[in-house]
Amino acid sequence: MVAVALVVALAGGIELHGHRLLLRQQPQGLSLMVGAQVSLLFIIWLYAWYRWHFLDATALWAELPGFMQAHVTNSLLDAGLDPEFHRQLLLKLTNQLTCVVLALVSLVYQGGLACWYGRQRSCIRQALLASP
Repeated sequence: MVAVALVVALAGGIELHGHRLLLRQQPQGLSLMVGAQVSLLFIIWLYAWYRWHFLDATALWAELPGFMQAHVTNSLLDAGLDPEFHRQLLLKLTNQLTCVVLALVSLVYQGGLACWYGRQRSCIRQALLASP
């Protein structure tokens, strides 16, 4: 988990460096900004893939506060379901849904930023060449 946070922070640092280069009128900063977004998208997708495939439902259940465990167990019992069996299924499905949403949101956000930054290249180059 710490490694993921460090790599995400590195991608953010690369984007900030690219921004600073643009402020100094150096167009290569935009390439860094695009690369940072694409890298971050890849990192998020890799993290979502890992969470999808390596879920430890027992450990996840143990991390939930007691009141949430009781609520889930009571809800499953009220629905006439076996809590031991369906709890694992519920955690797995919730994890998978979270991974899909994370991947889709990151595609829209990081992918959208990368495309937008990429489309601005010619405008930024022209603006930098025109400035004194």
